[in-house]
Amino acid sequence: MQRRGDRVTRRGTAWIMALALLVGMVGVPATASDGELITGTVRMLDTEEPVAGVVLYACDLDTGGSCSDYSGPTGDDGRFELRVPTAEGYDVYVDSTGDVNLRAFTATVAAPGEVDVWAYRPVGVSGTVVLEATGEPLRMEGITVSFFCKVEGRGEAYVGGRTDQDGNWATDWWGAPAGCEITDSSALWIDEYFQYVDVEVTGVSPRPATGVEVRVASTPEAPEPPSFADVGTDHPFHRDITRMAVTEAIQGYSDATFRPTVAVTRQAAAAFLWRLWGSPTVNGEAGFSDVPPDHPFHDAIAWMVDEDITSGFPDGTFRPTAPVTRQAAAAFLWRFAGEVPVSEAPQFTDVPADHEFGEAIAWMADWGISEGWSDGTFRPNQDVTRQSMAAFLSRYWFDG
Repeated sequence: MQRRGDRVTRRGTAWIMALALLVGMVGVPATASDGELITGTVRMLDTEEPVAGVVLYACDLDTGGSCSDYSGPTGDDGRFELRVPTAEGYDVYVDSTGDVNLRAFTATVAAPGEVDVWAYRPVGVSGTVVLEATGEPLRMEGITVSFFCKVEGRGEAYVGGRTDQDGNWATDWWGAPAGCEITDSSALWIDEYFQYVDVEVTGVSPRPATGVEVRVASTPEAPEPPSFADVGTDHPFHRDITRMAVTEAIQGYSDATFRPTVAVTRQAAAAFLWRLWGSPTVNGEAGFSDVPPDHPFHDAIAWMVDEDITSGFPDGTFRPTAPVTRQAAAAFLWRFAGEVPVSEAPQFTDVPADHEFGEAIAWMADWGISEGWSDGTFRPNQDVTRQSMAAFLSRYWFDG
């Protein structure tokens, strides 16, 4: 079962999703209990001294290929062992260095055998995005710049940053190894509705240092976002509704309306979450007496069951057309997020510490997804509207 806990721990960093789209994400290791050995040493890039306390794993180069178990931490000699099935090449990844200020290159090995893995302490990189035609800064917030920075014979690192309103950018934890050379670069702009627009990079400084200049061909322009007849730009939930429409998680009606104050049904809530997670394929049936295989929302509801987001009612029903209460919406979203633990009880007058959905509601408040009402209540039994559901999902997915 795929959970979302890892994604949600990086709070307030929606731009990271753009970087993930640009470079891809490494999967979690599966296990390989037998096979051949990859052995090696983790060394510092600058001194070639061995590094202790590093945990690694290896995956074969085929997409979706198998991965090794994690290694034990390297000793004082920097040595590690990984047992892998026979395959045509592996990438060796560092999972943990035990030092937040230490990173390492991914090493590629053609077959099981010996390999060196090089670790380094990243150097912060900053610079400016400028227009090629004028040489002037592109004063535009939200342009994500990224590049690979290579150290010959050792590996290459991914480096990225995001511009402020003056066109300046700086790396966060994606610093560069000292002395590396930029080998590839790209840029992507994300507007306030999280529409992604490619930006053509025409040139970049060859080596990272303070003052790296990224030159782009033109000012990016986002396409016109979706709009609804009953949600004007002055609507209090306009941005949240538009964001959800851009993701296609929440769609409007055939008459071009959104119907923001209509209550959300349980089948609609299932569809919203399922679409937000990419409409994954499901195997098997939902298992509810009122959700047959040909039900229009069957796959979304079956996925909710597979992900432990819902178990339905004791009588074996899901009640797809029943409205979703605010407490049920909190529970669905909290489970969707991976049941993130909270340390404090909910601070609403109508949600006691022993409330059945207290942890989910407290998480909603802790993450700024719901502030409740001005009278200090959450109103857990009140039906959730389409505009409120859009706001909950938008705040979690993009701002949480």
